[in-house]
Amino acid sequence: MFKIDYFNGLRQPFNGLRQPFNAERLRLNVEAGASFLDKECPQWAYLIDLAALDVDSATCCVLGQLYGGYVNAIAMMLDGNPIGFSTGIGGLRWDISHGFFVESCTDEAVAATNSYWKIEIGKRLEQKEI
Repeated sequence: MFKIDYFNGLRQPFNGLRQPFNAERLRLNVEAGASFLDKECPQWAYLIDLAALDVDSATCCVLGQLYGGYVNAIAMMLDGNPIGFSTGIGGLRWDISHGFFVESCTDEAVAATNSYWKIEIGKRLEQKEI
């Protein structure tokens, strides 16, 4: 069985194994993504519909809500260079290491990542109110 990697056009063998669920790693990934967005789009937290937020959806995830779709966002960030999408062999992809994509894709990991995004958004909304 093969999995298509839509960002670099390669067909890769898929053995069905995924990274084990690691809540701390997911939390750190989301923190990295939130910090990235703080630099790229300082008011980003105000643009997210928390009720609709779902990292398992290309349109309701953080990037989907900010850029009109997950794929659109990745294309803009890479400026047409899909090679930059990977951190290298054995490394996490950029979108995973920034909490924009959940590598394990289990219900537990998706729910945890959604919660971490809501926490990060809440921190930014609270800072503006003070």
